[in-house]
Amino acid sequence: MQEIIIYIILLACVLWIGRHIRQSARQMKEDDNPCAHCASGCDLRRMMEEKQQRCKEKSKKKKKSCCG
Repeated sequence: MQEIIIYIILLACVLWIGRHIRQSARQMKEDDNPCAHCASGCDLRRMMEEKQQRCKEKSKKKKKSCCG
């Protein structure tokens, strides 16, 4: 009887894990943003943030003063 209960619990755990993996895979397919599911150390995210920072710095340097 205990073995049956253990098998049922293990089966429930496997099904739960499988369902969550399937849901996350489906969300990744539907999402166009490549960094939506990245961890904080994602190289792609880091490169995008560096590029955005460089663009902001360049746009600040190019602004002309109307008084000068």
